[in-house]
Amino acid sequence: MRSCFDGNAFIAGYPWYAYYWARDAAFSSIGASLTSMQNFARKTILFFFKYFDEKFPNFILDSKVSYNSKDSLPLFLIALEEYLKNSSDFEILKILKSKLEKAFDYYRKNSNEKGFIYSEANETWLDTLSREGYNLEIQVFWYRALKSLSEFFNLLGNKKLREEALFYSNNLKNKIIEYFLVDGVFIDNLNSKKVTINSIFPFVFGISSDYEIFKEIENHLKETYGFLSLSKFDKDFDENSYH
Repeated sequence: MRSCFDGNAFIAGYPWYAYYWARDAAFSSIGASLTSMQNFARKTILFFFKYFDEKFPNFILDSKVSYNSKDSLPLFLIALEEYLKNSSDFEILKILKSKLEKAFDYYRKNSNEKGFIYSEANETWLDTLSREGYNLEIQVFWYRALKSLSEFFNLLGNKKLREEALFYSNNLKNKIIEYFLVDGVFIDNLNSKKVTINSIFPFVFGISSDYEIFKEIENHLKETYGFLSLSKFDKDFDENSYH
């Protein structure tokens, strides 16, 4: 990880992705926060939030900034909470206060009546599949990000926004379970019943701990050397492809 930090932020990797991809940098920042590289996480978080106005960047290459991402913003909010928990650097919240309020405004303006965020086909990490619509991992990331925002507002002394963010988070958790849990497994997108590796995210971020659901996910995705990205029972599954 140290070799992928260039002084500003984490890059995605050498040699083909030697520039800034937000989701890669967010996950790297979560990992760095658990180690002696907390300062790398801090710099990465501040670097990406610098580019956040109406939308959050997807990747940054020289002077070019792409904003076609629906997961970068919630992932960086989660990364910020992980950094805070391990560093106690509350000064960063004061620096980012207006950005955090803007992030909450973004969610409220862009979520539908159920609390779901819509994605275009190329705005998620699984861009090899046609996934336009309401995707599971985006809702899960926002559930956890809203919990993070609630904690940030609490630390900043804004009780009203703390309670609002917590309300949205709890509501979103309930709606994810209501609409995405189908036939004993979390589906990938409301427009289809595909089962993908995104089905594990409700477990990673605390929406479910149901062992029977996880066993069903394993049934779809587990193979000898790891997990597939698409269910082996799906009509589009090809064992010789990227799946």
